[in-house]
Parts: sequence; structure tokens; C-alpha cells
Amino acid sequence: MDALADLLGRAAAHGSLFAHSRLRGSWGLRITEEARLSVHAVVSGELWCRPDGQPPVHVPVGHVLLLRTAGPYDLLAAPDADAVPLEQVLAAHGPSPLELPGEGPATELLCGSYSFRGVLCEDLLAALPPTSVVPAGDPTVAAALTLLTAEVGAEHAGQQTVLDRVLDVLLVALLRVLWADQLRPPVWAGAPQDRAVAAALRAVHGDPAHPWTVAGLARVANVSRAALARRFAAEVGSPPLTYLTWWRMRLAREALLEGATLAQVARQVGYATEYAFAAAFTREVGTAPGRWRRAQQPVAASG
Repeated sequence: MDALADLLGRAAAHGSLFAHSRLRGSWGLRITEEARLSVHAVVSGELWCRPDGQPPVHVPVGHVLLLRTAGPYDLLAAPDADAVPLEQVLAAHGPSPLELPGEGPATELLCGSYSFRGVLCEDLLAALPPTSVVPAGDPTVAAALTLLTAEVGAEHAGQQTVLDRVLDVLLVALLRVLWADQLRPPVWAGAPQDRAVAAALRAVHGDPAHPWTVAGLARVANVSRAALARRFAAEVGSPPLTYLTWWRMRLAREALLEGATLAQVARQVGYATEYAFAAAFTREVGTAPGRWRRAQQPVAASG
């Protein structure tokens, strides 16, 4: 299991919104939802996106906009178009598929948003710029968009589950394209060039509760302990056991937010007792696990 699959598997889209729109004329939509990440695929026509406080971004036909934002933004027919709150437009014209009449060719959009649960994708989101435009041409992106178009156009049993999972596929495909062409991926989310490092990372993510040692990881990677320590630190940026502890604490925070007891969390992340886990958590996070969970409860309740 690679780290990106692990992260998305644990913090996947749940109850994602999805909309299919055909818009004509000088339209503009003001979006105020609080989704952490959204995708906007231009099936026909063109799109301009104007996040608050940022210049407009052009998205040509066939391209996909990946938008990381915590604030309002506008989807526009032109960079200087006026925007109307989406709620007003939906009240006047009905929900998806949204049809806006007007002159000129239609802009057809597929728009979905992620509502992440927990904390495990914070590093993934932090690695993304506010706006990324992914060009057309990737076959996996095209296949995911085809599936989304077919699914959102009709009512089917289990539709929300299908939309969530296909949106997961689309996100992974978009990230692959971005990391191949535009962005440097976080090491944990990419494919390490060093096969020994990749093997060690797979071991850690495949069984984080295992009592790993540098020697054990080196056996998995089929290299010496010294070689693994040197190569792992060079590629990941920290020694193997430091990374293991970091990942365990990420999993621990997620489990704490989900209501697990300290004893349960300790077993899940590889500590013999809850006291050993609490001591490790306090060293890494700076506060005791119970106190940390209580501090997060208002955030978890509103997210």
C-alpha cells in the first residue's frame, strides 16, 4: 500500500456534492460552500474562476480546475462577469442539472467537492496551490469524467457511493498529472525513486502497528541498515523510525477524533500500553492525547 492510497482511503470523499450545469449568456455563480477541495471540469465552452483576493484563472474546454480553498469563489463566463449567489440561481432555475438560458454557446460543467473527514489529508492539501488547471488528455481523467457524466445524469440506487468513489479516482488521476508536469509531490505521496525506500514506506503504511526496527525495515528493503538509514533520510527527509512515529501519530489523531479509547489507539498504532502511547503522543504533538482530543471537539463538530 502506498501512502497516497492510504491517506485517500482513510480520508476519502463522503457525501460529496456534485453538479452538472449547462450555462449560456454572461453568467456568474458565487460559491460560498466550505469544501476544502473541489473539481470543476469544462466539458464544453470555457470557465473563469475568481477566488476571493486572487486574480481570475482561465480553464479552457477539456481542462479540469482543482481548487483548494477555504473561502468563497466565483465561477464565471468571463473574467469581468458579475456573480450571483448559487443559492439564488438554484432557487430560480432548479437543482442539477442546472440550465441557464442565454445567447451564445453553452458552457457545460461537471463540478464536485470534497468534504474530508479527520486530519489525515492536511499534508496533501497543504502541498497543493490554491488553483491548479489540469489539461485534457490523461486517459484516467477522461474515463472518470465519462463515468461521472453518466451517473449524475440519472437517479440510480447507490448513486452517492458511486459519485464519491469516482470522485476519488478523479482526484488521484488529477494529482498524478499535476505531480508529473507541474508540482513537486510530497515524498510520502509520490513514488520514491529509490526502490529500497519505497519498500520501507510500503511496509510502514501496510502495517504501522508492527514493531518495526531499522533492521527489520532493511530486511524488507533488502539492503543494509546503514544503507537504508542513509537513503531513507536523503529521500524522505527524516530517518525511518522518525517517519514511522510521525505516521503513527497521524493515525492516532484520526482514531482519537473517531472516539477510540487510549488503549484502543495504542494497539492500533503499535504501543504496548496506553501509557507508552500517551508519552509518545505528548512528545510528538506537544500535549496529552485526551487534552488534544478535547481541544479538537469543536472543530470536529463543525467540520
